[in-house]
Amino acid sequence: MKIITIIDEPKARTRRKTFNYVKEGSILRHISNYAVRAVREGDKRAWIIYYEIPYERIMDKWIYELGFTNSGGFTAFKYWAGDFLHGKPKYINVSDDEFYELEIEVQSPEVKMLINDVWKTYALMLNDVKEFGRKKNISIIASERLGDWLKELSFGLKTNLCHWPENSRIDSIKGTAKLTYQLWVFKLVHESLDCDKVEKGWYLKQGSTYSASVFANVRGEYWTGWWEPQKIKEKPPGYIGSLCDFFEGKVVWKRPDLIFSKGNYSKLTDPLSFDILIECKNFEFNEWWKDGKVIDDELKPYKQLFKPKLFILASLKPIPGWAKKIIENEGINVVDKLYVGGEGIGEFIKILTTHFN
Repeated sequence: MKIITIIDEPKARTRRKTFNYVKEGSILRHISNYAVRAVREGDKRAWIIYYEIPYERIMDKWIYELGFTNSGGFTAFKYWAGDFLHGKPKYINVSDDEFYELEIEVQSPEVKMLINDVWKTYALMLNDVKEFGRKKNISIIASERLGDWLKELSFGLKTNLCHWPENSRIDSIKGTAKLTYQLWVFKLVHESLDCDKVEKGWYLKQGSTYSASVFANVRGEYWTGWWEPQKIKEKPPGYIGSLCDFFEGKVVWKRPDLIFSKGNYSKLTDPLSFDILIECKNFEFNEWWKDGKVIDDELKPYKQLFKPKLFILASLKPIPGWAKKIIENEGINVVDKLYVGGEGIGEFIKILTTHFN
C-alpha cells in the first residue's frame, strides 16, 4: 500500500495558514478524514500536521489547498492527487466563481448553529451598514475576514470554515461576528450624531492610532472616530487592571472597541480629551462577564486610560438587571438588546443625543 503525505499548517509564527480538502462532488472534506496517521510537529506558537494517507483513497480526487497569506489574505489552489505518482503535483489557482460553487463540509452542531445565527443576525447588520455606506458614499476598508463578509457573506463564511478542526472554525466565525457587531454599532453612532458627510472612507484597522472616520454633522460640526485604537501608557495611580508582560509589567496596553471625539483629528494623540468610548459585547452574558472580572480587566482600565465623557457598554444579548447595576455604578451606561430592530436602539440614540445634540 502506497502512503503519501499531505501537510496542513494550522498555525505559523506569522498569519500564514494552510488546510487541505478533498473534493467529493461539490463538497470539500478535510484531508484528516482520509488519513491513517497524523503527526504534529512544532510548539504552541507554530505547528504543522503531517497526514499519512493511502494513495488509493484519493488517487482520483482533486485536493484543494485553502489558506491565508502572511498578511491574512485568503488563497485557494487545487491539485490532482494522481500526480503524486509522478512527483510533485501541479498547483492550479481556484477562481472565486469556482469557490462559490463548492461547499465545505461541516459536522459540528455548534458550527452549524453559529452559521445560522450569522445569517439571522449579522447579515442584517451588514446590509444595514452597506445601505448607510451607499447613502453617504462611504468606502470601507476592513480587516480581511470582515472585508470578506462585507464583500459577500457566503464567500466570507467559507473563508472562516477553511480552518480545521471545528473548534478553530468556531473561533474564526466568532471573531468576525464580533467585528461585524462593532461595525454596525460604529454606523449607529454616526447616525445618532447626525452624520451628514464623511470626509474620507472608513479605515477599520485594529490597533491603529490613526482615525477610522472623520465626519461632519448636519450643523457642520466635526467628529472623529477610532476603531480599536491601541493606547500604551505607564500604569496610572490606583490602576488595578492587567499589565503588558512585554514591558516588564509596568505598562498598560489596552484596546477598546470604539472611541469618538468632537473635532477633526488624525492621530489618537491629537485630541485633548475623548467624548465617547463604546465597548461592544455580542455574545451571551456569561461568555464575557467572567464572574465580574470584565470590570477590572477591561472596563475600569478603559475608563482610567481614556477618561471618556460618556462610556457605553453595548450588548446584543440581554444583560441581567443585577449586573447592569454593578456596571452602571462604575459610571458606565449599559444598553442591551441592541441589534437591528432591537428595543435597545432607541435608548442608545437617546443617550448620545442627550449628551451631544
